[in-house]
Amino acid sequence: MALERACSSCGLFFAQNHYVGRGNRRCTRCAACRRQAPAPLLSVATPAPAVLPASSTTAAAPSTSSAPALDTSAASPVVPAPEPTSLPLTDTSAHSRLDEQADTVSQLAESVAEIRQLVLALRQDLTPPTAPPPAPTPFASAPASGELQLRRLFPWISRELAQQVYDDRLPPHELGKLRNPAHNTTASEPERELGVIVNGVRVGVPEPSSSDLSSRAFLRLVPDVRSFAQAWSVYTALRSTSASDPHLAASLSAFLVHIIDLDTQYFWSTVAEYLLTVCQHRFGHATASVWVEQDIAAWQKDIGGVPRRPIPSAKPAASKNAASPAQTNTTPAAGQIRPRADASAQVCFRFNSGGCSDGKCTRSHICIRCRGNHIVQACLEPAAVKKLA
Repeated sequence: MALERACSSCGLFFAQNHYVGRGNRRCTRCAACRRQAPAPLLSVATPAPAVLPASSTTAAAPSTSSAPALDTSAASPVVPAPEPTSLPLTDTSAHSRLDEQADTVSQLAESVAEIRQLVLALRQDLTPPTAPPPAPTPFASAPASGELQLRRLFPWISRELAQQVYDDRLPPHELGKLRNPAHNTTASEPERELGVIVNGVRVGVPEPSSSDLSSRAFLRLVPDVRSFAQAWSVYTALRSTSASDPHLAASLSAFLVHIIDLDTQYFWSTVAEYLLTVCQHRFGHATASVWVEQDIAAWQKDIGGVPRRPIPSAKPAASKNAASPAQTNTTPAAGQIRPRADASAQVCFRFNSGGCSDGKCTRSHICIRCRGNHIVQACLEPAAVKKLA
């Protein structure tokens, strides 16, 4: 039992050969804890034969015959006398500490690796699933839902033109660009060179003003009220989507009804001048409450005093006793002024402007707004519910 020692790791007692490491270094842990096979007994250094005399060796031989592993004749050539003193005791303890530190470091590395795997697994569980990247499109960014609706409903409108309507920056004379080109059945009027030929020499005529050019360009794109209704419907749809006022669409639609009603009373060229004037006054800043009001200044400028369109009436069937053309001729004599058709149905604008001094005026002296027996300045009807003429 004197040759056995306790292991510093498991606490069990083993022989000295269980504590021999690589290079015959002494260890504090047994071979089982280090997962190594124990060293052979012959490799363990025993300094006893180098100290005892020969007489005592022969006397002690019978008593030690029971341990054949400690044969001095066989151990003397394997373990020389100076080798046990060649390695100091301090070196053996230092190597043992290094082995213990190496084992501790390896265990810590394994623990850190396990903790790292656990943290990665927890991070994957807590991270929400990311959306797949959008498919590449020919545009710089993915189109919005409103832009997709624009391409589906109005494919002939460019993005730049639609952006002008969204920002309320569209010039009034370019409303015709909102029409579908497939509906344009009228041939565009070619530009004519202005001038008069006198004795074979062309004399230049001053060019028309910018307002006249705008009116001509508008009439080429919008030749009738049906074309205007097509363009205005597209304008209303685009303008309403970008405005925050929920009543703007209804107000713009009411203005369209107002223009259609005027077309039944006046020629389209006159109505076009009027609506261009109104749009120039209101594009860029007008709200829904402004669009339901009538622009009196534009009315006086473009429609006031203009004769109405003659309304065709149904002719009665000719009877057998019908008078001859000579008898039914109602042509006035020379110098006689022909009265305007249905003058009593027209509203007198001079009366609404402050008073009509003409005693022979055949127009109705009523309010242009509510048809009451007063001028428009004295009308008590609220401005938010003004009627369109």
